[in-house]
Amino acid sequence: MLESVGVSAAEEAAYRGVLANPGCCLLDLARRLDRDVDELGVAVDRLEELGLLTSTADDPPRLLPTRPDVAVDALVAVRRAELDRVRAEARVLLTELRAQEQHRPENLVEVIVGQEAIAARFAQLLNGTKDQLLVLDRPTRPTALRTPVSLRGSTRRCR
Repeated sequence: MLESVGVSAAEEAAYRGVLANPGCCLLDLARRLDRDVDELGVAVDRLEELGLLTSTADDPPRLLPTRPDVAVDALVAVRRAELDRVRAEARVLLTELRAQEQHRPENLVEVIVGQEAIAARFAQLLNGTKDQLLVLDRPTRPTALRTPVSLRGSTRRCR
């Protein structure tokens, strides 16, 4: 579940173990999860770096989990900032494209072939749409103009 925010499956298992047993020490956690202490220590260190765990100053140190909602929100914010930087860099790369290349018709229109590819690209566009998405479509064969049953009585207008 947390892999998309940079937490490996092994690290997530360790985090879940600490959530189930807050205040446990590394040795106790290794026994509960049936994992090597050194291997688990690496995962715990990484979880501390990510802000999912903290260690107490006790001897041996006790592991305390950060609330999942707080920790995951912070990880998502970091990932979002990284993606925003990548998006900005893509715009910088676009300026490197020669001006005459930027405005050539074949570079302004995207042609997608295949029903699955079209559906995937359409879903991607819908997810990224903030205000309006306009689509031009040409039917593969002439069809009679009919209002689908799902749109009858709808106040929405399709153009």
